[in-house]
This record gives sequence, structure tokens and C-alpha cells, in this order.
Amino acid sequence: MRYPCLVAGVVVLSVWGSFGCSGALTEQEIRHRKAAREFVELVANYTPEDFEERISRAGELLAEPAASLFGEAILGAELIAVRATSRSQRFEIAEESIVSESIADGGTVVEVSGTRQRRVGEKVSPPLAMTYQLLVRSSPAETPRIHEVGASVADGQSDVLGEEALLEKLNQASAAAQEERDTFKEAVRFVQEDLHAHQQKVEKDFQQLTESLDRLGNKVKQLGADVRSMKDRPRGGAQRVGRSRPAVEKAATPSAEGDTPATPTVEPVRD
Repeated sequence: MRYPCLVAGVVVLSVWGSFGCSGALTEQEIRHRKAAREFVELVANYTPEDFEERISRAGELLAEPAASLFGEAILGAELIAVRATSRSQRFEIAEESIVSESIADGGTVVEVSGTRQRRVGEKVSPPLAMTYQLLVRSSPAETPRIHEVGASVADGQSDVLGEEALLEKLNQASAAAQEERDTFKEAVRFVQEDLHAHQQKVEKDFQQLTESLDRLGNKVKQLGADVRSMKDRPRGGAQRVGRSRPAVEKAATPSAEGDTPATPTVEPVRD
């Protein structure tokens, strides 16, 4: 049985078929195997007390956007279910069964097989042979990141505790998370548009205020000039100064008998 995997939404993990590795492992393949094993160890072994911590650490090994979706799905309803039912799980990894194959784009497909056993309250499930399939990618300088995760049970076995139902819940949670993300993006867009319109209004109001202040400043300058001009004018009630009349000199009167004026008599000065 093949189950969906969680990456960039919900996609179905393709059937890789049986494969192994021939010859020596490359350094990159060894690193990818280590990352895949660490991820399986974290997600497949838990108790109600450490479930949240282990899932959070496992999420750090995933590439985005799978990491965010994985955290939202697992740490939502599933965390509540684990704590409410006191569910715990153990997964014994069969080290010799870990196989890997390098693919063309620089990634590595890793299969980690083992036996899973769950306890829910007092009920213990029978051992179940399971295989996790992981697609790991990285460049030589990068930390390996897991891009796809899937799980399957051995042929002829059934998952009595509802692994299929659990994965369906993850699918639904992923779809709901994507819808919430789209709604949030739309809300952000509306807020940005409103903020832009408000910013334009503020800039326009500021420009008008600046122009009003400039006009007021010019009026104040003109008023100051008028006040100085008034101070320079003469004050009212000052004595008016007219032109004095010229002294009228008594001209000599001409004699009646002729036009020659009479010559004044000058008496000599006596000693």
C-alpha cells in the first residue's frame, strides 16, 4: 500500500520500485542516508510528552514549503490527538535494509524499513512492517534537505490503527493550511492597497500644509515691512513750519518832478 506524501501541498509519491546501491557510496549519498535516517527516527518514535519536540526537530530537516506544511499539519490536530489518547509509537529500524539510489538531478532516494508498534491507552497494535521513502537533495556545501516523504506497509498487512486515516487528516490539514495562507495573502494585499492610498493622502495633505505655511510666512514678512514703514513716518501733531515773509524794504520814492529819485542827504561825520 502506498500513501500520499506531504510536500508543497499534498502530492502522491511515485512508486520507485525496488532498488539498491552497487559499489561504494558517494560522500553525498552517505550524507543523504544519514539525514533520511535521522528524520525517520524522529517522526516514527515518540511519546505524548516528547511528540511536539521531535516533530519540530524533524521539520528542520525538510525543505520549504514542505517544512511549513508539515509543521502545520502534524503540530495541529495530530498533536491534540496524541495527547488526548496517550498514544506512543516505536519504530525499530532494520539497518541492513536501508537502501539508496542517486538520481539525475543530484538527489538521492532513500528507503528506510523497519517494524512499527503503537500503543493507544491500553491497546497495543501488533508489529507492522513499514517502509519510509524519502527524496533528499543538497549541493556539496549545503545541509541535506528532505523534499518528499512517503510511507507504505508490507504486502498482505493492514494498519489496524488507521495509518491511512491519519495521512488523510494530514492531507485535509494541508489543504486547509493552504487555504488559510491564500486568505492571509489576500488580506495583506487589501491592507497594502489601503496603506498606499492613505500614504498618498498624507503626502497630498502635507504638500497643501507646506504651501499654506509658505503663504503665511510671506504675509508675516509683508506685515513686518508695513510696521517698519509706519515707524519711519513723522508722528501726527508736529509743528508745521511755513515760509517766512520776506522783509519789505522801503524803496526810495521818486520825486514828483522827475524820474530821478531823490538822493538821500548824507551828512558828514563830525569829529
